[in-house]
Amino acid sequence: MDLAPARTSAEQQQQQQQQLRGRAAAERGRASAELGLEPPLLGCRELRAAGGVQYLGSGYTKAVYKAVLNRSLAVALKAVDFGGHDVARCVRQFAALADCYRLAAYKIVKEMVLLQRLRHANVLQLYGYCYQDSNDIPDTLTAITELGSPLEMIQLLQTSWEDRFRGENESNVHKSERRLVHCTGNLPGARSGFIYTLCAEKVTPGTHVFVFQICLSLVRLLHYLAHSPLGSVTLLDFRPRQFVIVDGELKVTDLDDASIEESSCTSNSDCFMEFPARNFTLPCSVEGRCQNMNEKRNLYNAYRFFFTYLLPHSAPSSLRPLLDKIVNATGELHWGIDETAAQLERVLNLYKSGEYLQNTTRISKSEYRRVPEAFIPDENYRCWPSYHHKGCLLSVFDLSEAMEICDSYSQCKAFILTNQTTWTGRQLVFFKAASNRIVPDPDKITYVKVTD
Repeated sequence: MDLAPARTSAEQQQQQQQQLRGRAAAERGRASAELGLEPPLLGCRELRAAGGVQYLGSGYTKAVYKAVLNRSLAVALKAVDFGGHDVARCVRQFAALADCYRLAAYKIVKEMVLLQRLRHANVLQLYGYCYQDSNDIPDTLTAITELGSPLEMIQLLQTSWEDRFRGENESNVHKSERRLVHCTGNLPGARSGFIYTLCAEKVTPGTHVFVFQICLSLVRLLHYLAHSPLGSVTLLDFRPRQFVIVDGELKVTDLDDASIEESSCTSNSDCFMEFPARNFTLPCSVEGRCQNMNEKRNLYNAYRFFFTYLLPHSAPSSLRPLLDKIVNATGELHWGIDETAAQLERVLNLYKSGEYLQNTTRISKSEYRRVPEAFIPDENYRCWPSYHHKGCLLSVFDLSEAMEICDSYSQCKAFILTNQTTWTGRQLVFFKAASNRIVPDPDKITYVKVTD
């Protein structure tokens, strides 16, 4: 039997490079067709005039930069990281930088297409893109997107259950109370590792970072992904670092590992989902697809990365049974995303309407004297959770709740109703340890405790 002559290593490398070029060309052609769906709002002209470019970080494939376009719009720029894992590994194997770049760039193209197709308040907005020559490679790609603040889980544990001040309203706060957040250590009486305050420089002006709305935003996103125009979308690389905060809303920013394919199966054993702490087996449908696997994978990841830490943490006591029920049901995958979303919206309605207070005693133990158009600039004490790093600043549903809170703190001798409200419409109130100095302030009303 005749044998074909053995190929030399040079011939093998040449064949590999030809295969790589073919794959890269195919991906580029498919990308061009898909990107032709919509013209970019921002492109190369704006990118060439960009200022204040700063490196933010990188992953296996992409590097992300911050830049200012048109001297006013802060954006994120995403480009292939030539020193990243994907390009470096490909070059070591094929020694063809340009073609390795094309393969890596397809991940950005895929992400851009998904950002165009998946229009939702909790999906990062794509502003545009630019093809230009760079590093001796023609038509390198840069995506231009919304700029968000990194989502840090430790920082989320620092925030109040409801929210933080809205930056655009900060100017209304009395000057002596003006700094909203500040980098500091643990507060007195707090359990180590749980109580911090958020560093002010991490929050963009106008944002309001809060625990419950983070979870609510995430559930609204997952509900949309389960019913998207493309079908059920799963986030295969589901981690907190794939999300950012934009104007107080959680948004998914990294979609290059998203998938719209439900796993095929011939039996239930093919529908096995493995996680570090537990495993699940889903039913195999008569159509040969694992039922709701994309949705359930997203939901369990939301449970293990977000809900279990954030939902019950520092929530009002009357809401905790319902929140615990949500956490337990998602942790066991007893509910789908539709029921989970409905239950979280119910919690929001209970909180905004004040119904969560109906089963509590609403009679104040103390008597208070009302002092209109007045403020107490000093006499602070610290409480937790607080919206202020040096004082006790909390949100209340009404005057009765403010009195109840003051009654519950032995240090509290007065409180001030501000004209500030949170995202749920609750009023922000300063609680004070004394009322020795009261100054005029037309935007505030002070209540001084006269009996204990």
